[in-house]
Amino acid sequence: MLRKLLTWFLLLGATLAVSACCVNNTCFCRDNNDDVVFFRFTLGPGQFSAAEVDTVYIQRKALDPKSAFKGDSIRIIRTPANAGDSLVLGPTGPFTALGVRFTNYQYTIRLTHPVRRFVIDSLRVEGRFESESGCCTCYRNLRKSLRVNGVRYDAYDPTGEDKPVYIPLSKP
Repeated sequence: MLRKLLTWFLLLGATLAVSACCVNNTCFCRDNNDDVVFFRFTLGPGQFSAAEVDTVYIQRKALDPKSAFKGDSIRIIRTPANAGDSLVLGPTGPFTALGVRFTNYQYTIRLTHPVRRFVIDSLRVEGRFESESGCCTCYRNLRKSLRVNGVRYDAYDPTGEDKPVYIPLSKP
């Protein structure tokens, strides 16, 4: 009985000692935008006006035709003041996660006036967890690539700091 109690105290003490080393460590993981892809309409002369990008439709459909998850769409209404803001596609937005990874969809960004369509496919996102120290493990994005209307883009931040890389949506 005494031996069993001593074993539990030693186990508790070892657990507390190991966890105490991580108490004062703060993890600064910049994981917010790791797997997010950013798009921005090109505004200005010869390109889109703020009025043309005030209403944006984003539609997604599953790449697997046998998927139980059917397509859905959203409408984003923007004011002229935020017409230059970016659009994002990621694991948590603008659509809810339905059990299928967000890279397993084809996306279409549409404008109504003028009628323009941007088809996003071949979306590939890769990353891994890296240990910053014995107490901090952060996710690092290693690759983000996609095609917009057949043109390949690399959306990975070359500095490795997980800063947004904006994919331009322009008039042809």
